[in-house]
Amino acid sequence: MGEFQDKVVIITGSGRGIGKAAAIKFAKEGAKTVIVDIIQENAVKTANEINKSGGVALPITADISVEIDVMRMIEKSLNNFKK
Repeated sequence: MGEFQDKVVIITGSGRGIGKAAAIKFAKEGAKTVIVDIIQENAVKTANEINKSGGVALPITADISVEIDVMRMIEKSLNNFKK
């Protein structure tokens, strides 16, 4: 059981680079990860990688400088993980 077991983490910019590395680390520690990236393909690719390795990840495409995108990101996360 990892340090973040059953926690939900939202990581922006997690489609690649440092954000992706952080998302993978959180997933390995048991977190349910919300993979947020402005590029849909990157978010989906990272989420698929986590899900295939036994983790739980939800990809969301969002631009966090746009309020409606942030609200949608939060709503999808809550609806999917119920917390």
